[in-house]
Amino acid sequence: MNKILVVGDIYLETELLVDKVPQVKEFAVAKGYLRTAASKSITTARILAMYGDFVEFFGKVGQDDDFLKIISDFKNYRINFNKVIQSDNYPTGQINKVTDSNNKSALSIFFGANASIDANDISESLTDLNEYQMVYGSTHLALESLYKLIDLCKFNKVPLFLDFPNPQRGIDLKMLEHVDYVCPNREESEMLFNEKINTIDDAFRILFLFRKFCKGTLILTLDIDGCAVLPKGKDEPIYFKTN
Repeated sequence: MNKILVVGDIYLETELLVDKVPQVKEFAVAKGYLRTAASKSITTARILAMYGDFVEFFGKVGQDDDFLKIISDFKNYRINFNKVIQSDNYPTGQINKVTDSNNKSALSIFFGANASIDANDISESLTDLNEYQMVYGSTHLALESLYKLIDLCKFNKVPLFLDFPNPQRGIDLKMLEHVDYVCPNREESEMLFNEKINTIDDAFRILFLFRKFCKGTLILTLDIDGCAVLPKGKDEPIYFKTN
């Protein structure tokens, strides 16, 4: 069994189920609602746990009743929460989502305690990285915290899978040199390099631009068009089409 650490965001998502998502000055009567611990990184952790890995989660929540719901859901997901820390000053992050009968949604997000994770939290909480076979890093970490995570993984020789960070323009790409797996999407790559990706050849060109900075495996996701991959140590990219 692999031991994997997921470093990510934690939100309590409230989803209202309606016939039609209301516009400005409209209202809708909900037919039901769901409240769950949710985020892209929590979804990743759930999938890893489903495959039998031991998954531990590092993130930050508030000192509020929502924390209890988060922990209850983590138990159901079989995600270990011993590294989840509580903020003294910020409440648990929230996502409010309204979904219509066609499964189309509108949502709003409150970062809450997620936005308060700093480099000290990373240093003090992740002193045992050498016990893990892999670390998955999320997209919303502040760059200082992200750089600290990269340095710790490098020092402990633990592979890092990095979902490309949101503040793309501000990132020092040289910091990604020794990251084992870097996974940007189409929009992030276009913003970073000021290039449009309309074809597979465009995607390959972007991968070669990334290769100037990162020696690891590069995975460029293209939504319904699949993904383009440039493996570590290889000169030729590979395209994987969505089935």
